[in-house]
This record gives sequence, C-alpha cells and structure tokens, in this order.
Amino acid sequence: MNSWIPVGAAASTAPTLDPPVLTDTSPDSFSQAFISEDGVPNNRARVLGGGTAINVGFYSRAQPLFIRQLGLDEALVEDSYKWVERKLVYRPNLLQWQSAVRNGLPEAGVLPYNGFTYHHINGTKIGGTILDRNGYRHTAADLLEYADPKRIKVYVHAVVNKIMFTAQDGSKPKAQGVIFYDARGERHTVLLKNGWRSEIILAAAAIGSPQLLLLSGIGPTSQLEPLGIEVVRNKTMVGQGMGDPPSNGLVIPSPLPIELALATTVGITKFGSYIESACGYDFTALYGSASQTRTLPKNVTASFTKVYGNKDFGQ
Repeated sequence: MNSWIPVGAAASTAPTLDPPVLTDTSPDSFSQAFISEDGVPNNRARVLGGGTAINVGFYSRAQPLFIRQLGLDEALVEDSYKWVERKLVYRPNLLQWQSAVRNGLPEAGVLPYNGFTYHHINGTKIGGTILDRNGYRHTAADLLEYADPKRIKVYVHAVVNKIMFTAQDGSKPKAQGVIFYDARGERHTVLLKNGWRSEIILAAAAIGSPQLLLLSGIGPTSQLEPLGIEVVRNKTMVGQGMGDPPSNGLVIPSPLPIELALATTVGITKFGSYIESACGYDFTALYGSASQTRTLPKNVTASFTKVYGNKDFGQ
C-alpha cells in the first residue's frame, strides 16, 4: 500500500526533554500552549511524533480491565505493545531522586513494590521510558522505521484542514481525501486511489482527531450549523467528554543543584490515584507557559511530585 502522512511543524524528533521547550511560545516551537475552556493551562505538540516529543517520556501498559471494557482483542493488544516497545521503550537508569522515590513510596504505604515492569499493577513500580541510555528521546515517529521507504511519503510542515467525505443517497459517508496547507500557506488536496489497499488514517491524538472530525462535518449538528460547517453526519458525542485528570502538585525548592530526572518511578494506589515525581528544573515555569504562574529564583531548582486523583481519565 502506498501511503502518505501529513504532519506538523518540524521534520525531526526532539532529543531529551528540555523543559524550556514547553515554555517556548515561538512559531517554530515543538509545543503549542493553550488554555482549555475550563481555564486549565496545557500544551499540545505540533511536531512529528506528537505528544511523545514533548511529554515526560514515561511508558506503561494500560490496565487490563480497560482493554476488556473496550472489547479489544487482547492478543492483538499484546502484540501491539511489543511492536511499540521494540522501537521506543527502555529500562530507565535511576539516579538519586528517582531512587529516593522508589524507596519512599513503599514506606508511605504504596505497596507492594513491583520492581521494573511495563504492566499496570497496584503498588510502586519502575516503568519504561522513551529516553535511551544516552539520553536521546525516541518518539512515535520512530515507528516509521517499520515502513517500506519506497512505499511511503511523509509531508512535513503540513497542516490538515479538512477530511473530505463522500455521501450519496443517505449512505454511510466514506473518507475520500484530505485538504492540507503547506508552510507557505498553499492549499493541497489529496484523494484516495481506487482499491481496497488505499486508506486514510486519522491519527491526530485526543485533541486533534475530534477537532478534524468537527471541521469536516462529523459532529453535533447544533454546534456545526451555527459555524457554517456543512453537516456530513450528526454525531452528538464527537468532541464531547474531554477532561483533564484532577491532580495536585507539590513543588519542593532545593538550594543545591539536583539532577534533571523525569518520572520513571510511580505509585499506583488501591483507591485509584497515581503518584509521579520529577526534579532538577523549575517546574512551575511549565504552567507559566500558558498562564501567569510565578517561577522560582534562578539559583533554585526543585522537585515536583504530582498526584492524579481519578484513574478513569488515565495519564
């Protein structure tokens, strides 16, 4: 199958997380700051590799109950995990702070200690990381290494504006192409070729995927028509149900330098909360990228511990 993939603003993946990337609001930044309608500051990626290019790089498999509730083929999910892990995931090297977290969580009652594992298990564990032993970040873009380079084209600096659908005589609409704009703002239309081996894959993550569907006319009629968007299919739940995991963060300033360490040791409590910790940077500045949060003095580094309060939202 010949495939093409239009992607966001950059042509290469990012190296080890440099927190200032999240505070960089320049047009060429990997990260785009935004504030949700609920007033929550956040960042979304605009780079090949998506969120894996800007997040903390922690890797864990989903809760088995979640997979069963979705009705997914568990054997296929298992194979998919391994397919991703072969390219992206590594066992982390714990330094002083993460070692202290590993020892401290069981003492605080987050038991049992499960050692290193990709599996979602109650207690304290060391999870996977997408940062290799040399500190280089691997992202979802690395999965393109599985593709046949003779049969795939990747368009960078390309922003998809709309999915084109065919719908005749009330039949189920089918995607037939996309409209995208290049770095110069020029519009391009790409159509599927005939045949079953031609397809469109929508992989714009949790925010971009429903956004593209809405812009393309798939969503609640009551929202689309006032915006002048032609309704292709009235789907009331598209774009709904998005939420931020409720969380509490604790920042501990340190007058002495400590290593930059991202979350690798986590606690999964029996009552459904997640505990993770990172250190070596003024993490209040990350929230300041989309808000007016004050930062710490320049000669002070900090550790940052975050507790997610509702497991139903995931991470």
